Amino acid sequence: MPSIKVLPDNLINKIAAGEVVERPASVVKELVENAIDAGATEIFVEIEQSGKRLIVVSDNGSGMSREDARTSFERHATSKITSETDLESIRTMGFRGEALSSIASVAQVTMKTAQKGANTGTLVQIEGGAVKAIADAAAPQGTTIEVNHLFYNTPARLKFLKSAATELSHVIAAVSHQALARPEIRFRLTHNKTMLLDLPTASSIRERAFSIYGNELADSLMDFAGGWDSVRVYGLIARPNYTRGDRTYQEFYINNRYVKNASLTHALYEAYKDLIMRDRHPAAFVFIDIDPLLVDVNVHPAKAEVRFRNQSQVHDLVRDVLREALGSHGRPAALPGGPAYADRVKEVVAEFMASAQAGGGADARTSPFRFDGPPMAASLTARSEADRPVPAVLYPLAQIHDSFIVAQSNDGMALIDQHAAHERVLFEKLQDQSATGQ
Repeated sequence: MPSIKVLPDNLINKIAAGEVVERPASVVKELVENAIDAGATEIFVEIEQSGKRLIVVSDNGSGMSREDARTSFERHATSKITSETDLESIRTMGFRGEALSSIASVAQVTMKTAQKGANTGTLVQIEGGAVKAIADAAAPQGTTIEVNHLFYNTPARLKFLKSAATELSHVIAAVSHQALARPEIRFRLTHNKTMLLDLPTASSIRERAFSIYGNELADSLMDFAGGWDSVRVYGLIARPNYTRGDRTYQEFYINNRYVKNASLTHALYEAYKDLIMRDRHPAAFVFIDIDPLLVDVNVHPAKAEVRFRNQSQVHDLVRDVLREALGSHGRPAALPGGPAYADRVKEVVAEFMASAQAGGGADARTSPFRFDGPPMAASLTARSEADRPVPAVLYPLAQIHDSFIVAQSNDGMALIDQHAAHERVLFEKLQDQSATGQ
């Protein structure tokens, strides 16, 4: 067995880069977070070839001195924390001091930076982790970092990148996440000299969401807010009539940091339970402001995962706040229940399925009808269960998306979930068989 040796710094940095720098979007995310921590009010991102060829992030933040500019590329060099206790109350986007050293170890990097009122700025050039030049340079206040030929010295990593379109979509998402959480900052993203995002400062998350996602989604969103003294939940959530075939627009932010958390996703779906169809997904932008002592963001180098001190409490709070927001658009009142009604629903489902199978579609045995009574939801909620009459007849009229049956009763209309009804029929059949010993 070979003897144990300490790895050289350049190899250590490349290993660390594997955790921090997964793709071009990872570089964009880390550099934009640094710009936010520097107090920037304008952040411009320029990429070429989906970030494989070039990534430039410019900001008008505080800038750095010559000494700090050089030190910033050292491993675990940071201005964000100084002691162990600082890890328990992290309020900045960055704090690990790994991003710049990791990026510089797998790319050719040039930094220009200048502080406010400084006579001159600083230029730093690093290639594959090795410093090539440090010099004075003319530069406006702020910092510009240019990353060329990402993964040029790790071809295996380069091969694992996806198509140009996929990598570009990840970059757009990374910038959009940061921009939504910081409406007070102007963001701009260009790709191959083409403007993709130009987001002026906004007065609210809603206004910024409109700029990023457009009318269709933004118009379906409603504001919500709630919480306790140490945990505040707020943001935008889509009305139940707006759903998607994927989970693209489900975003969670902890203290303005975009994160992924299975418990929060579960809370979202619990809030929408019985409001949306199966295999459809809600859209939501959920922000949680929480005491840093109650959350651990130091779970992974990419800082995309978090742990809560009391996961179940946060989960339940998010679920309840969202449920309350959805209340005015809540669950439609159920039609009268009871054995007689349930039996008639079974008959309708059976009749409809039989006619559909026999003739390739449903038999329209009734003419269109007009319903002149009070609105269905109002009339149903105004009466108790005991007062609700059981319809003598239900006529199936149509089928919607192979999922719902529209049926006419003497005084209104019923919408039946045929899959749920069929499952109920099978369940009761099994119960009967069990009771008779079959």
